[in-house]
Amino acid sequence: MIAFELGVANGISWWGGIGFLARNSRSRRNAIYPELLQLGVAGALVCCVGLFSALVVRSHDPSEWMVPIGGVFLGVLALGFVALANVISTAVSLYASGLTLRHVTGLNRMPWKRLMLVTIAPCVPFVFWPHELYDLGDAFLAYNGTMYAPIVGIVFVDFFVLRRQKLSLWAIFESAPSGAYHYTHGFHWPALASLVLGQGLYLFLYNPITGETHDFFRIMPASPFACLVPAATYYVATRVLRKRATADEYAPRQFIQPNI
Repeated sequence: MIAFELGVANGISWWGGIGFLARNSRSRRNAIYPELLQLGVAGALVCCVGLFSALVVRSHDPSEWMVPIGGVFLGVLALGFVALANVISTAVSLYASGLTLRHVTGLNRMPWKRLMLVTIAPCVPFVFWPHELYDLGDAFLAYNGTMYAPIVGIVFVDFFVLRRQKLSLWAIFESAPSGAYHYTHGFHWPALASLVLGQGLYLFLYNPITGETHDFFRIMPASPFACLVPAATYYVATRVLRKRATADEYAPRQFIQPNI
């Protein structure tokens, strides 16, 4: 179950990165279908391989089963793909971090090369002390689940159920207090409260540092549970407060974004 949980947490950790990958696409089709095939179909297959292998060798660490099960050739080949995937994901993450920092006051006018140095600098110590990071690799994946599992549920309900797949491109980047998506003093409290609730439920079911799990973890892994409960909580809270902006209320028809 821990191996399954880490696979799910790894998949949903790309929730934010997918948006940055789509920035380099020329069409909606190119932005969506490759990511569905890679992070959806291919990612699910890799997760299943890790799950079944963990059942055989009783360990969720892939380095312990790649060579014993696949042999030296397949084991080295698999580890090579893991290394390549880490290089690619690091490049995407750095690019996404740089774009994100451009929204921070004081960094928004910094040249791109200097901004990337600011992004890379905190990672430099791990080049000299890699085991300090590698030993917590599983915990890192799991903590991605604590962050993104609630966000996935909240955004899914918000976009598909409440807003019915419509966003106002006219107002989505507007930061003024009068903006359609500014909410209460710039914070959407029902969403934030649901997010914190989901993180607490995740840690209640599975502690990534100690590896301790709740008995309910055998029935429902932490990420799905931390996704479904905040989604339901957010839906109820939003319905009760009746505070949501719709695309039709804040933008001309030509700015309404349809379902892709």
